[in-house]
Amino acid sequence: MRSRRNREFLVLFLILCLLASSFPMGRARANGAPVITPGVNLGAVIGHKAILLSFSGGPGAEMLLGAAGLPDEPRAQVDFSGGAACDGSLGTGAWLPSNHVILDYSYALGKLILEVAASSRYCLEYVVGQPSPLDYLQLDVVNGTEDGTVSFDNVLLNGVLLGNYSGTGENSWNFTGLDYSLGFRLEGDLVLMGSQPDGDVNHVGVKLGYLQADTQAPLTGEVKADPNPVYLNGAVVLSALVDDRGTGGSVVAVAEYSLDDGMSWQAMAASDGAFDQPVEAVTATFTATSIELKQVCVRGADARGNIGEMTCLGISVLYKFEGFFRPVQMGVINCAKAGRTIPIKWQLKDAAGVLVTDRRSFEGLYSYPVDCKTWIGDPSQAVQEFSTNSKGLMLTEGGSWQYNWKTPKEYAGTCRIMFVKLAGGAQSPTLQLMFR
Repeated sequence: MRSRRNREFLVLFLILCLLASSFPMGRARANGAPVITPGVNLGAVIGHKAILLSFSGGPGAEMLLGAAGLPDEPRAQVDFSGGAACDGSLGTGAWLPSNHVILDYSYALGKLILEVAASSRYCLEYVVGQPSPLDYLQLDVVNGTEDGTVSFDNVLLNGVLLGNYSGTGENSWNFTGLDYSLGFRLEGDLVLMGSQPDGDVNHVGVKLGYLQADTQAPLTGEVKADPNPVYLNGAVVLSALVDDRGTGGSVVAVAEYSLDDGMSWQAMAASDGAFDQPVEAVTATFTATSIELKQVCVRGADARGNIGEMTCLGISVLYKFEGFFRPVQMGVINCAKAGRTIPIKWQLKDAAGVLVTDRRSFEGLYSYPVDCKTWIGDPSQAVQEFSTNSKGLMLTEGGSWQYNWKTPKEYAGTCRIMFVKLAGGAQSPTLQLMFR
């Protein structure tokens, strides 16, 4: 009996050990690697920030700790050279040009801790309530002087190497995809040199917050195509504006266009080189390979995966028309005898000047009556004209199209306007004819 109880106790002990091992000891941290996106997500709400910057007039640094949106004063100003840990008191000594900095966020301790060169720790204490839904970490590297240098190198987040961060002007990266609510550890080699007097010009800032729920897609507008109309096989520069500022404020992540069908989509590029803002001017270049092309559509999507409605623009694709060639000409009144056959000749070319030899380019020859003095008539009264030639439409050796128009005898004593209807809905210039 005792042996059986011992075995039951051993099994229960092992179960308790397994259960205990499934819970983290101490403070929990965000695990894994974040999704890193250049720029700032304006949809993020910032909860805390720490700013490291050069002392004015020489090597040094200070730390600003506080909630975003609050004034900088009062603030904890720390000279990184010793002093009591986590009491906010000033130390003495020089700040080195390069220091290994550790930013340690701990919800359990109620503190945001900055550790420099593994020797000094400075803390901001804040009221501990329920943990905030922290899932947004923003790193700012700001260089506001011509001679200053600012970089944050060999950056690790929870032991995962992220890389080096530097640049001229103001640069930002946001790290999402992790839960920072219970804690994280961000560290790297901080290099700060040079600053304007009494200004927070050069600095590295870390901002912590959360992303607002964004279920609205960005809007697409200002869709333009240049040129429009375009000749067949000509290049078209497409541009548009994708804007999420009023529909959630997330970064625009994708823009794409579709020709006619709205089903096959092609990528567009951000005009400034990167999708990193909640509003982006976008562009793409495509070739108008089809005379049947009627419209081009653009849509965008934000970083939260919301895909916007497409905005479409009508577009016209044309042939380069040359003609009409003798025996009839444009710009003059052509006299003809009703009932005779008139050879109508023309050429079609694409944007590069290549002859179009596709019979489908021709959809018919039409004419309508006009007043012989004013040459005014109703184009809606145009009727299709026919050829007596068994071949109908012919392509000559020189690349010209020819259609032998058998004019009706009843046209005698009248005037008419003639044109060729082309594929894609376009038509040729018009020709004036006076019949005797």
